Amino acid sequence: MPEAGRQQRAELLARTVERGLESGHRLAAEGQRVLADRLIALLEGLA
Repeated sequence: MPEAGRQQRAELLARTVERGLESGHRLAAEGQRVLADRLIALLEGLA
């Protein structure tokens, strides 16, 4: 039965990596929103 344990560990690792990627995407999207807000404020200040 070692194969079953290996399969379970592989599935857990895959889910963990997937959650990490989703978290990273959320952080990147938030960073892009902040940059866009700052750029708009800068451009409005120049106008």
